Amino acid sequence: MRYTLCLLALVTVGCSGSSPSAPSTPAPVVTQPAPVVAPPVAPPVVPLPTSDPTLFSQIFWNEFVHNAFDAPPGTEPLRRLAQAPMIYLKTIDEAGNAIDAFTLQTVEDAMRAVAPTWGGGQFGLAGIQRGTGTMEGQHGWYTVKWPNPPLAGLCGLTQIAVDGGWLELNYLRSDVTCGCNGSKIRPRTVYHELGHAFGYFHTDSDTDVMRQGVNGCADVRPSPREVYHATLAYRTPVGSTERVSGRLQIID
Repeated sequence: MRYTLCLLALVTVGCSGSSPSAPSTPAPVVTQPAPVVAPPVAPPVVPLPTSDPTLFSQIFWNEFVHNAFDAPPGTEPLRRLAQAPMIYLKTIDEAGNAIDAFTLQTVEDAMRAVAPTWGGGQFGLAGIQRGTGTMEGQHGWYTVKWPNPPLAGLCGLTQIAVDGGWLELNYLRSDVTCGCNGSKIRPRTVYHELGHAFGYFHTDSDTDVMRQGVNGCADVRPSPREVYHATLAYRTPVGSTERVSGRLQIID
């Protein structure tokens, strides 16, 4: 019996113990090839549009898109919008006072009428939304504001071709009226300020909408030379400082 118990004890210990492990085989080392870095590719050079020598004016071009009238000789790079903007037309001024319905409609109608011209035939407005808030700083928007207290000596003030920018209409100016025919703001002022929003500067002729300080109630639209040069501007790369008409080329 004693020998039998010993034998059973040996069997039990053997079952509860672990068997010796087989020697491990090291994992194969896989060598990854070094990544191939492509050399940087320079962006393509976009040519400038061809100008018609019977219509193109170098002097006017420099004023209209390079700010040569206010800041000669005109070194501002060309600015313009990249897409049709949405307009946020505020229905209250900056002090919270309501703007009358007729003035709001006059401004909206004027913007819709002139925007395709200022967009060079490429686009006009994406739409107009009214409200009491703001879309300043929001991609694709321009906010129309009504300063209160009023600006001194101006009927309007606009950020030039700024995505998410603003446009101010000085409807409370007291020294000179900025309105006409029942509207607190005349259409010509709206055309002028929206021209700035699309990227244009002041020019030298009273027949131009972008001439500063022209008063009166005549519904003056952009002049033929403004229409023509706006078409060129919206076919010219943003940031261009090209001022030599003989080097303008077509964009296909």
